[in-house]
Amino acid sequence: MKKYKIDSISKYLKVLEENNISNYIYRGQNEPYFSIEASGFRPYMGGWNSDMIYDMPYVHTAFHDRVIGQLSSDEKKYFLAFCQHHGIPTNLVDVSYSPLVALFFACDGKGERKFTLSEFIGDKSIDDFEKDTSYHSIFIHNLINQAKKPFYSPFGQIYMLNKERLVNITDIIVELNDKNLFEELLVDEMLILKIFAVIKEHFKTIKSTTINNWLRNILTQYLEICEQQGMGLFSDELYGSIKSILLKGLNDITYEDIVEILGESYSKAELFQKFFNDEQLEKEKLDNTDIASLYTAILIETLDALKNAPMKTNIELDILFTYQPPQLFKRISSQQSFFIYQPYLYTNDGVYDYCELNIQSITPDIILEIDNYSNILKELNLLGIDNGTIYGDIDNIAKSVLSSYGKLLKV
Repeated sequence: MKKYKIDSISKYLKVLEENNISNYIYRGQNEPYFSIEASGFRPYMGGWNSDMIYDMPYVHTAFHDRVIGQLSSDEKKYFLAFCQHHGIPTNLVDVSYSPLVALFFACDGKGERKFTLSEFIGDKSIDDFEKDTSYHSIFIHNLINQAKKPFYSPFGQIYMLNKERLVNITDIIVELNDKNLFEELLVDEMLILKIFAVIKEHFKTIKSTTINNWLRNILTQYLEICEQQGMGLFSDELYGSIKSILLKGLNDITYEDIVEILGESYSKAELFQKFFNDEQLEKEKLDNTDIASLYTAILIETLDALKNAPMKTNIELDILFTYQPPQLFKRISSQQSFFIYQPYLYTNDGVYDYCELNIQSITPDIILEIDNYSNILKELNLLGIDNGTIYGDIDNIAKSVLSSYGKLLKV
């Protein structure tokens, strides 16, 4: 992963030119948080009792029932995007084709921690605080303690993701009707075949070295999960075959053994036959379509392993699923944006109320740390990029006018 530090638009444009601007999509965040995460997951930090995620299906249903009579047919069809637009927590992540839009979001709203008086003096009144000087040292101690905490990073971030990783599953998400993709893949074979068809078509457009690398990565993760859980694979023979493949260089991989063994021991035998016909099974070396079959099969087994023996780990895939509804709102067109759909598994053991959340990680290819953000915002303003052009509504246009220079007269 490449990293750059940026303190001006000119440096930013230079980095984009070096990395071929058209190959990427962009996301700007004024706070790095812990990773790229959809709003529905942000309360979660991996704790036992203290950390929560939003019950997204419940919230979406409640919101839907309150507003259904006001929605157009497109808003009903793409209701997940409607939720995102109105601030309802979802598993969608906004991204943009425009690097300047991402730069705006990396800089806008960047600020310092705002404190409340109670954080420094507790429940004491101002009169008590003024009269009793012993509270003054407590105030100074609390002030220093709060100032030391890293609530805000000194920089914003822009994440660049290669377009070849994007797999459009908009139609599938619409059909799911707010059901959880990864959960449904564990029980719905027709859905598996639909995902396989989309992955297969996408893999046809990707270089063989790239998808071989993607397959190695998912095989590696699958082995690691099974080993950490102390679980056996389908068979020792399969385990040895995967291990052997991963020890070889990319140019030496044929996958012939693993496909043959998988065909004999795959838990969903009828489904495997739909992935691989007899002609494919006889090949010495798999083509891109065959690798798509194997990739999908291992993806399902990875999800199955995590569901049956939950553990704290994110799901690492090189491909990213996208949700690209029509331009329901002016903001979508103004920001040249669409969404990455961040699938997940959520498991509650039902006995001790112990829960696990497995989110698909969104790992950027390039990270840019944005410093000097106030000056960059001024530069963007000169280029006509401000709250008004980004959001397009009257309130934000008014805000951009008020924040522009030359609005005050000396008296």
